[in-house]
Amino acid sequence: MACSLAGQYIKPLLVQIANAIVRSNKHPEIKSRFNVLKKRRWLQESNSRYR
Repeated sequence: MACSLAGQYIKPLLVQIANAIVRSNKHPEIKSRFNVLKKRRWLQESNSRYR
């Protein structure tokens, strides 16, 4: 089995970068897109709880 361990380091790094971009005010278009996705996901989760 020849699996690379790079994913253990790259994925958390990419997640940290994405979170930093969403929190910053330098990229409002990315922040607004994230908020739309967050709202949609929250609605899906809340709707599935009551089924």
